[in-house]
Amino acid sequence: MDNRNAEQYERIEFNLSCQGQAHFKSFKEDRRYVPLHWHEAVEIIATLDGELSVMLENQTYQLHAGGCFIVSPYVLHSTMSVSGNNGLLLQIPIQAFPDYSNLFVNQHIICDPNTADPEQRRDLAHVFAIMKGIMELEESGDPVARLRSISLLWELLYVLRTRFARPLSDAAFAESSRKNRERLAAVLNYTVFHYSEPITLEDVAREMHLQVNYFCHFFKKNTGMTYLQYLSEYRLSMIYHDLLTTDIPLKYLLERHGFTNYKRFRELFYERFQTTPNVLRAQRGQNGKGQKSDAPEESAGVPEAS
Repeated sequence: MDNRNAEQYERIEFNLSCQGQAHFKSFKEDRRYVPLHWHEAVEIIATLDGELSVMLENQTYQLHAGGCFIVSPYVLHSTMSVSGNNGLLLQIPIQAFPDYSNLFVNQHIICDPNTADPEQRRDLAHVFAIMKGIMELEESGDPVARLRSISLLWELLYVLRTRFARPLSDAAFAESSRKNRERLAAVLNYTVFHYSEPITLEDVAREMHLQVNYFCHFFKKNTGMTYLQYLSEYRLSMIYHDLLTTDIPLKYLLERHGFTNYKRFRELFYERFQTTPNVLRAQRGQNGKGQKSDAPEESAGVPEAS
């Protein structure tokens, strides 16, 4: 990775306000793993260089330089970069644009960054160009350029609505989805606060006032994985972060983050990251100890608050 280019994209963060407010940020990250989570905003990720994997609805999408991905509000997804990337992130809370939010009611944003369809590829290239244009305007330091940034935000909303939005055919389904999100949010938040403890399916089901079998079916149906798989993923993400940013011995990290079976941890870690904890730390050491990513902070596994 070209460090000169990397420096170019660091520490640009601001809000674009015009009737509503959108959050824009450029970031640089060496390695990062964010497990299953959602946002209450449309999220657009653009990769300037490096690589990023986005896992959504049992599909994995690979982004490279010039790649762009759009995630609808409330859609569960996870992200991972094992070799680092520079990118741009824009979050647009549609409900914060009250005069136009009704245009997105019962609409779902559909995006396939790996599409072979030339028209869809042009649309994604257009979104990427808008994202990069906003960044370059902000880099200029010209206060008047903010007017153009705001106009690009409106253009982006128009492109999202006309080129990527698809109607949800059943309003009753949309209402059911809302209720499922509320219940799922409670499960994920419970996990965040208790993941380091010995958690059983009975514990979570009791907390949700559900029978164990129904809870297991509900969670698998709405996330594509079992609850115990999600719990392990969350614990892995916390250990992965600490391996990269601290020098705490591995055995203490396992204790801190709730892993009691070392052999099982090693298997899961290698399956997810294709490396071992010792190798990961050795690679980190080549770039300096305890480096922190300046990637956008996301609450791993926690639905984002409005």
